[in-house]
Amino acid sequence: MGVAILKPVVFNSANINGAETAHCESRVEGGTLITRPGTSNSDCARLCLMETEIDCRYFKFKRSKSVCILSPTLDVNVNGLMKIDKAEPAANSEPASTWLSQLQARILALEQRNIDVKLLHKDIVDLKAEVMGLKNSRALTHHLLRTTKEQEDQNIAAVDQKIEVLKAESKRVEDAVMTLGDLEKTLGNKVRKTNEEQRQEGLTIAMMVGPELKEFRVSQTTLGEALGMLTKKMMKMAPLIPALERKFDTKLAVLVELEKQAVNLKEQLVFLNNRLGYTEKELKAAMDPMSKENVEQRAMMTDLRKSVSTVENEEKKLEEEVQEEEEEEEEEEEEEEEEEEEEEEEEEEEEEEEEEEEEGRGGGGGGGGGEGEGGGEGGEGEEGEGEGEGEGEGEEGEEEEEEEEEEEEEEEEEEEEEEEA
Repeated sequence: MGVAILKPVVFNSANINGAETAHCESRVEGGTLITRPGTSNSDCARLCLMETEIDCRYFKFKRSKSVCILSPTLDVNVNGLMKIDKAEPAANSEPASTWLSQLQARILALEQRNIDVKLLHKDIVDLKAEVMGLKNSRALTHHLLRTTKEQEDQNIAAVDQKIEVLKAESKRVEDAVMTLGDLEKTLGNKVRKTNEEQRQEGLTIAMMVGPELKEFRVSQTTLGEALGMLTKKMMKMAPLIPALERKFDTKLAVLVELEKQAVNLKEQLVFLNNRLGYTEKELKAAMDPMSKENVEQRAMMTDLRKSVSTVENEEKKLEEEVQEEEEEEEEEEEEEEEEEEEEEEEEEEEEEEEEEEEEGRGGGGGGGGGEGEGGGEGGEGEEGEGEGEGEGEGEEGEEEEEEEEEEEEEEEEEEEEEEEA
């Protein structure tokens, strides 16, 4: 019994497309290709098993047109044909195991093996592309870590510089307070001496020393105002130092988190390097999603994500607490400033009342102690000079106060700008 040899026939893409669009069969010399509508590889396999027109052994799913190509034999002109496990038909009574049939079966097996090798090469190319993508992502993460670390170093250096500047300014303020305290002591001693001399020498000497006392009192009030302003500045600057320290601590916490993330990335890189050295069996075991290692790694990743979310929530809570503390400190500073202003106004009113009482006492003493009209006129002239000097000094004091207030406002604006920065 003779065996028919299949002759190779070129089955071009035009014939395939025509067969797919019409959903008909294309018969060529030595074999038959049939197209049927399908949606997936499993659907095509089912259609191949159910086909009655031909003895379907191979199929291919074409995704672009959603059709299945069915064939009874392996056609080398159609790439990607898949073999289906189908029961062989019942053997004829006559034996057909000749050397030609064996040779044909061996050729078909070699062709199937060639197709499998091509698919394997395609998978290898895909894996190489994935490895290149992982290398690029690793380089990107290294770059991001380096830039973030440099930025954090710059921020820390800027904070250290600001702290040093604030320390220098606080030291200057302390030196100024010490010098002003010494001046206040010397002025207090002078006022005490002048009061003793006034009691000893009598009312006439007191009249002569009156303008000097006014000068001392005016200078004393100006020194008191200066001390008040310096204390205000110190009170304003003191709360800024803890806030800067807290910011510094938060930055350190962020750096610690970044270091932890860097350690995790290093572990991932070690893991990827180990994967690159896997054999084919190890690679299949690693790619299996239900393997023990992959299950453990997924559990570890979920735990890491949970810990990262908790850390982020704690950072948000800390930032909110810091903002609330800063707002409370600002409110307390405003209340203290209002109280100090009220106290200064009360002290000024008391000093004005005391000056008015002393002027009334000085006028009464001049009228009773003078021995003639000439003496009275001389006393009035001295009083006029004293009043003129007092008015001039009062105007100078007001100008100095205005200048100091302007300087305070400028300093407050600078501090606010620094805080915003």
